Amino acid sequence: MGRRLRACSGRQDDASASVRVRLCAESQSHLCHLPYSPSRIRQPMVREGWLKNGPKSRRSRGEEKFVPVSWEKALDLVAGEMKRVYKDYGPSAVFTAG
Repeated sequence: MGRRLRACSGRQDDASASVRVRLCAESQSHLCHLPYSPSRIRQPMVREGWLKNGPKSRRSRGEEKFVPVSWEKALDLVAGEMKRVYKDYGPSAVFTAG
C-alpha cells in the first residue's frame, strides 16, 4: 500500500500558532487515520446554488447537492468571498490563522 502516516503530535513550541489546541494521545491516534478514511472528501465541493448565484443563494442551503470543482476554482471562490467580506464588513470580519 505504500507509505502511511503512523504518528501525529502537536508542536507546543510553535510561537506562531494563533490558536493552541492540545490533543490527548487517543485523539492524536485518530487523526493519523483520517487521511485514509473512505468517507474523506477528496476534492473541493461547492453547493450548486452557491456556484451559480454566489452568496445570494441562501434559500436552498442544506437542501441542494454539492458539486465538485477544481482546486483553482475553489481557491478563486474563497479569495473572492474573503475580499467581499473584507470590503463590506471591514478587516475585523475576516480571521486568518498562521
